[in-house]
Amino acid sequence: MTRFYVTGFSLLLIGLAPGCSSPDKERPPAFTSLGGAYSGNASAQESTCEKPPEVETAGTCGSETVVLFQQKPTIYFVLDVSGSMADSVQKGEESKLSAAKEALITVATEVGHRVKYGLTIFPGDEGEFDLNNPDNNQNSIFGCAPGDEVFAVQEGDALVCLNYKANGPVLKDFKQTVNALTVAGGTPLSPTIEKLIPTLAGQEGETAVVLVTDGSPNCNPEAVCTIDDCGANRGSYSIRLEDGERIFCDETLNCCDPDAVGDILNHPQAECVDIDASERAIEFLRDAGVNTYVIGVLGGHAFDDEMNRLAHAGGVARDGSLAYFDVESLDELSDTVRLIGGQLAQRCEIELVERPPQANELNVYLDGTVVPWGDSDGWTIESDLVSLHGEACDLVKSGEVTEIQLVSGCRTVIR
Repeated sequence: MTRFYVTGFSLLLIGLAPGCSSPDKERPPAFTSLGGAYSGNASAQESTCEKPPEVETAGTCGSETVVLFQQKPTIYFVLDVSGSMADSVQKGEESKLSAAKEALITVATEVGHRVKYGLTIFPGDEGEFDLNNPDNNQNSIFGCAPGDEVFAVQEGDALVCLNYKANGPVLKDFKQTVNALTVAGGTPLSPTIEKLIPTLAGQEGETAVVLVTDGSPNCNPEAVCTIDDCGANRGSYSIRLEDGERIFCDETLNCCDPDAVGDILNHPQAECVDIDASERAIEFLRDAGVNTYVIGVLGGHAFDDEMNRLAHAGGVARDGSLAYFDVESLDELSDTVRLIGGQLAQRCEIELVERPPQANELNVYLDGTVVPWGDSDGWTIESDLVSLHGEACDLVKSGEVTEIQLVSGCRTVIR
């Protein structure tokens, strides 16, 4: 059976004891908001800590807690920190890496308490690099080592008060890790994804990758390509000679051809677009049950075809000519990562450990407000799965709902 998971809310299912009188069953429990001192940080201690609504069952039918099946999803960030990420975003003065840092911290702050999250950056640390024996190296091209996990997957901090974002040790550690990142090297995407497959495929519950990169993958020393598939040519790069002069990678010079530039550059083939291997790696990850959301901070459209291929391989391609998320500014990047994070953290399906004995005595509440039954803007139940529809689902996905509660034992409210 396909498993559905409760993803990110504080949920409560109250089963009311049998033998209640009929009038009681016609009156679902009331909800009240709680207040109290918050001890999470100094600025909040002087304010009221808003708690989720509490079920007030007095005078109804008594209560018995029933367990829900809960599993937080995993959002795994894979971040390109290659040298070109030091360039500015197309619309703004921030560097691409600075914009990416802010976007990742934003989504971890907003939905971290509802998910598990982790981070790998690429390229990785070269470690011990033996220039005399390149065959002994993990990757014989300096700046092209497979990525490193810099933040292992873990649950975000619990949300103590609804009116204050979670800001515990997990988030603080993540912020410190992200803020310390610097740029260097190439774009070894395929070996990075291959390295991550055991880690990501082994996660419990739904897992998705959010890939943020600013160009096409490269770093394959065995690649052979024409001018059209040479990243240096597509990026209009130039090569600085020893005498200070520059030669330009244009229609007259293939800067990935060792016969043309081999006396100037070591391993020029590494600038060839390495799309085939990267596409296969992401497809393998998708086949293992892990989708990849592809965000491109390109500053142009020279690599649209490659980015589209990666997005389709990831299993969650967008409709239209751009299958990947094309962003041009800090705000766009933050909004995109926030959107993806929100979609992953919030679902409209709630799996119950077992179906209530009387489905016509079940009610669904969003932050204390009852949602009438119905398949247009309400909810329905099939077997042990409760599904939200229409406006109810949209409200949950918007991130505005902090708690879903299911109460059994009182007659179902119908629109």
